[in-house]
Amino acid sequence: MSSIKLIIFDLDGVLIETKHLHFKALNQALGEYAFDWAEHLAVYDGLTTKQKLKVISEKKGLPVEKHNEIWRKKQLITFEMLRDIEPDARLQSIMSELSKAGYKMGLCTNSIRKTAITVLAKLGLAEYMDFILSGEDVHNPKPHPEIYWKAISKMSVLPEETLIVEDSPYGLLAASRSKSYIFRVKNPSEVKVKNILNKVSQIDMGEKQSTPAWRDDNLNVLIPMAGAGQRFVDAGYTTPKPFLNVNNKTMIEQVEADDVISHVCGLKHYDGWQKIIVSNDKDFMQLCDEETVLWRPIKDEFLNTNRIIEQTGVHPTNMALARAIIGDTSDNLPGVKGVGFGTVAKRLNFLSDEKTFTIDDVIGHCEQQLEESKLKVYNNIVENKELIEHNYKMMQLYSPQMSIQSKIVVKESVENFDFNFNKTSILGMMIDDGFGELNWEELKTHLNKIANEGIDVAV
Repeated sequence: MSSIKLIIFDLDGVLIETKHLHFKALNQALGEYAFDWAEHLAVYDGLTTKQKLKVISEKKGLPVEKHNEIWRKKQLITFEMLRDIEPDARLQSIMSELSKAGYKMGLCTNSIRKTAITVLAKLGLAEYMDFILSGEDVHNPKPHPEIYWKAISKMSVLPEETLIVEDSPYGLLAASRSKSYIFRVKNPSEVKVKNILNKVSQIDMGEKQSTPAWRDDNLNVLIPMAGAGQRFVDAGYTTPKPFLNVNNKTMIEQVEADDVISHVCGLKHYDGWQKIIVSNDKDFMQLCDEETVLWRPIKDEFLNTNRIIEQTGVHPTNMALARAIIGDTSDNLPGVKGVGFGTVAKRLNFLSDEKTFTIDDVIGHCEQQLEESKLKVYNNIVENKELIEHNYKMMQLYSPQMSIQSKIVVKESVENFDFNFNKTSILGMMIDDGFGELNWEELKTHLNKIANEGIDVAV
């Protein structure tokens, strides 16, 4: 007998494709606040209707008092559209065969209960489900694992006896956190008896529980993206960066590691923690404070606020501003001619203060100095205000360029992080990233010194 006793299915993207249906229904309910498909993919995809309405209020000024009215209207439109769903003989055959094989089956979805029951009934699948759990049945929707924990408990099985069929990042994250086995599909066409039983067979042969890696058989290049895309515009692209075509696939906006690291450092969850950023990238100097230090392996140096001020004459709170003036050749961002950290420390020495200064503060200071001084540096800075503003947008990490969806995923990942340590796996990932030359014992020694004795003895 197989070790798997329970098979749980997600709804949208697994048993039926209704993403466009929900998109059209919400747009009809929104009226003048409607958005197009491109904006949906970039901003709203994966959010619940209530989360979407909150974002629309922030971005487009939708009155908050209209949320409930629009939500109810959207549900009515959705149910009207669901009437067109036809029974699915293929899925009925799959469920019948799995049921005869002795598997318990159920549905776990973030959709409201009425939608879930309606869709299952229309497809002709309701009779095969031992349970149906919706977003209304839990306090925490996916990516929190509560809905899967509740299902597993309800059916009196264990996570290692459970196989979850999922497609979306949020769903896969929830399934992974439940510690169950996962069968990842791209769309309903991959839900087949053969595929499911092959997965069960692999589990019975000793496959370990893990989160399936992202895959797309038609896409050979994945480009992580963030920001406004100014460099793409400068290069001649007219299509917005998140929607460029790569091998006939739309490039969905992702986030860069810099922004994720910045966001994590600022999370309240880690208040009071000693945070160590391991990177050679000088951009991270702007994140250093009493709780955050930067270790640059290539220089074998630790940088805290005091050391950064000593080396550059600039406080971390003003580092992005200083570097926007200086520029960064490694990122092809030219700076103001003749300005380096030495010039900034001497001519803009107020940037060493903890107070946060703006580009306008710098321009105002330079204009004031020009009344008494003929130094070209002041004039060069004033004349290059637009360049500095552009560089600042590209360099600053104080406000990470992340979508709400990305922030939710990061927040959930942090709050539900399962602490463990596998030196072999970490070393393997470091080698894959071209970072395999690191002296692991030296790193451990440095980190221990920071924790036990303070940064000043760690270098």
